[in-house]
Amino acid sequence: MDKVTVPSVTLIVGCGVSSLTLLMLVIIYVSVWRYIRSERSVILINFCLSIISSNALILIGQTQTRNKVVCTLVAAFLHFFFLSSFCWVLTEAWQSYMAVTGRLRSRLVRKRFLCLGWGLPALVVAISVGFTKAKG
Repeated sequence: MDKVTVPSVTLIVGCGVSSLTLLMLVIIYVSVWRYIRSERSVILINFCLSIISSNALILIGQTQTRNKVVCTLVAAFLHFFFLSSFCWVLTEAWQSYMAVTGRLRSRLVRKRFLCLGWGLPALVVAISVGFTKAKG
């Protein structure tokens, strides 16, 4: 713990390339949004944002191990964004299932997707932080 940990070159390059390509994907989707507006596009953009946030927090968190409060916050947000990524993949599977079975799509379904993608991970992280009382 005496030396400051600096992210490795491999980690910086990997997270940087991943974030850059995901950011380009989001920019492309936003620029042609009026042609491709769909539930699947909303899910994909949210998934990309959760991965980009995870990558940024990994790089930032590597240098914040000395400050306990910041380290705890980074860990909690990493937990949230990784869970969110998994939930967005689950949401994509749910949406694909609904498309195959021909179920009706509505705004209610889109709200359910947003609750599953962002709300469920927030609930899990809040419960985790509550049980551990942010100590470890």
